[in-house]
Amino acid sequence: MRRIKYIPLIGSYMKVLSSANIYYEGLSGYIVDETANMIIFRDERDGKIKMIPKKGSRFYIRAYDNREYTVDGKYLIGDIVRRLIRDG
Repeated sequence: MRRIKYIPLIGSYMKVLSSANIYYEGLSGYIVDETANMIIFRDERDGKIKMIPKKGSRFYIRAYDNREYTVDGKYLIGDIVRRLIRDG
């Protein structure tokens, strides 16, 4: 799980496996941007841009290099630069 912290999320495919908000469960698509606390993605079903909080969610992520990860969103809080600084 530690390795995903160092991978840029933009361009990766993601699916919400679980969330504190049941509405988000099952949403999937390609990540178009991220903020410190949110993942912004294009929903596969309707093509709309949506946002989901990192905290309280668990994600399946297929990175740009086709590696697959299952990760708790709390490990993704902060953008990649902040994650690198915080976690060394």
